[in-house]
Amino acid sequence: MTGELDGAWLNGAEYAVEWDLDGPLWSVENDLGWTVTVTDGELVDYSVSLVQCADLTKGHGDEADESTSPEVVFEDLALLGVADLGGVDFTPASYCQAHVLVASDSGPSLTLAGTAASGFDEGEFLITTDEAYGALYDLDLDADDEILLAEVTLSRTADTLFEGLDFLALEDPGWTVLENLFTHQEVELALVPHIHEVSNDPVASVDCSGRSPL
Repeated sequence: MTGELDGAWLNGAEYAVEWDLDGPLWSVENDLGWTVTVTDGELVDYSVSLVQCADLTKGHGDEADESTSPEVVFEDLALLGVADLGGVDFTPASYCQAHVLVASDSGPSLTLAGTAASGFDEGEFLITTDEAYGALYDLDLDADDEILLAEVTLSRTADTLFEGLDFLALEDPGWTVLENLFTHQEVELALVPHIHEVSNDPVASVDCSGRSPL
């Protein structure tokens, strides 16, 4: 990150994923000429959270921000489209970044299955990984004293998921797919007026038990 970011005063967020393709049985051609058809798959959207401007110099710590999405979502990669990741209200603060994390407490964080074809070469594939992958995205927003709700959309590109993969000689394909996902992912925001009185009742706080965010 370079330069200074202008934050927005927020006290609520709604999170969603939107892909550029719809399933089922979607196909793409990668940069090495392989036509890849996905018939099954799952991605574990572990968390999305906002990073307060005051915390930028500290880095992303182990403690989850109040803005963290409310639950882990298991996304069906055979049926791309739009996925709802939930919403949350929180104590008003100025936010400048978003943190996105794919991970799993048990089992794979990513699974993809289908067929790949290039010329006379064709066969089935299974890509799976237990690795976690997270990234920070700058949110360059105009500062405003008005309390706002952030509608956060993770805009994802299926067309580039398999870049760099030679299906005759796969090497750590799960990590490559995650890296491609995050490299081409964009975080889009819409800010709308939002009035919310935060309760002191512990039930109103974000329950992050069982999470181990990176």
